Amino acid sequence: MTGKTIGIGLVLGLAISGLALELASPVVFLPNETLVVYTEPGESSPQVKACSVPVTVDWRRSSLPDGRIRWETGLSGFPPGLWEVFTDRGSASFLLVSPLFAIVEILPQTKRLVKIETSAKEIYAGWVSPPHTALFLIPYACSTPEIWPQFEVENERTFRSAKLQVAPGTRLRLFIPDVLPQLSAVEVVPNSTLAIGFSGPFSAFAEFLLRPNLASLSLPKGWKAFPVSMEACCPPSRQDFVPWWIVQVGSIPGIYKLELTLSSPHDPTFVLVAETEVKIVEKLSPKVVIGHWNVRENTLDFTQPYAITYDRLRWAASLMGQPIPYTNAVMTPELWQELAKEWADSSTQ
Repeated sequence: MTGKTIGIGLVLGLAISGLALELASPVVFLPNETLVVYTEPGESSPQVKACSVPVTVDWRRSSLPDGRIRWETGLSGFPPGLWEVFTDRGSASFLLVSPLFAIVEILPQTKRLVKIETSAKEIYAGWVSPPHTALFLIPYACSTPEIWPQFEVENERTFRSAKLQVAPGTRLRLFIPDVLPQLSAVEVVPNSTLAIGFSGPFSAFAEFLLRPNLASLSLPKGWKAFPVSMEACCPPSRQDFVPWWIVQVGSIPGIYKLELTLSSPHDPTFVLVAETEVKIVEKLSPKVVIGHWNVRENTLDFTQPYAITYDRLRWAASLMGQPIPYTNAVMTPELWQELAKEWADSSTQ
């Protein structure tokens, strides 16, 4: 059995040794990236050292409207190692890594242990609290590795984080939300409507509900999606499924992929790509129909998750011996008893 390698993440922000110095870039760099430093008016140009040895670099200087000076230089051609940059007011250290590594930065929504796994069965983990980020160096090992964040996925309706390729000499910025969105249903009939929403503590997803610009959806051709209007009012209970997007599916049966991109409220350059599948069928199973039936409107409703309620159980009883809508089945005493047991079990939880 292949063992798993564990990597420990570095927390960005701790390598800054001079508080008065302002760096515009991370403290770990790839050779193809740019070092940017800001100085105050009247200061001399920054100085750079590699392993305590002064190094001459070609600075590009520009003045900003607030009077500060922006200094920019490329790092290509310089050897990996610990570097320092100095100004008249302070200094900062940064690490220049080999181009055979990829950098993965992770910014969580709140303080947590973040984990990513690679296709080589390696696990990288580290504790981090925003606005700091965890940083992992992924080595190049003969092929371009895939990575994906590790989440506790509640059920089949929950979006999964997509697998991402990391190439040597590249930087990837990942956002880790506290909760992943869910579908209200994974199997529907043609031209129906379902919802993307959240379950869990309201504080974990309130910002996404109130700021639709933090997310973007990629839908199959012909599908449509509309954000649910949300106001900052009384938060729902933990058990509620809170709709976020309403999705109108297409008319052709099949299995379709939905892709959702979530941006960090702290820094929109950090994103998470999550995906899931929806199956469109001509006929549903009896349980799916009953668990999604809107008794008051007497219609099928996929905008809330499946649940066998008392009202739906009574409606199912009224169908005894009759065809169940949207299925090829007839309501039988055995099926009703099975539904009644499911309702009783859920009522005691």
